[in-house]
Amino acid sequence: MRIPPLIIFTVPVLLGWVAAGFGVVGDDPMTGQVLFASALFLSGIIFMGVAVFGFKMKRTTVDPIRPEAASALVTNGIYAISRNPMYVGMAACSIGVCVFFGLWVGLAMAVIAVAYITQFQIKPEEKVLTKIFGKDYSDYRQNVRRWL
Repeated sequence: MRIPPLIIFTVPVLLGWVAAGFGVVGDDPMTGQVLFASALFLSGIIFMGVAVFGFKMKRTTVDPIRPEAASALVTNGIYAISRNPMYVGMAACSIGVCVFFGLWVGLAMAVIAVAYITQFQIKPEEKVLTKIFGKDYSDYRQNVRRWL
């Protein structure tokens, strides 16, 4: 994949904003909506930060465009919960922003972005990582979910 995942998860927010007429759909979002959206966004930031830290601790690349540059298989910490916590974090942030601002078209697009990332980013990454790490990665795939 040549489009960075961060761009893919930014598109739903932008499309939602355009669909809302470059504004916010709801003038007065409900408290529950704001709390839920804020929790999603904060969780996403935490997931991404912890995931990047895990890669840095193992001194391997975080570049999603070049999975073949991976030098270590990270399976501990947050990677014991999800094989793709960076993408989980990006999706949570994208969905959180859309919910917060009432960008319902963007929310629908975020779901499409998750499907797109799965098909065109994660699955190709999995093939590369299987070639690099062999049985260790195959075992990891069997024990840890792709998303959550």
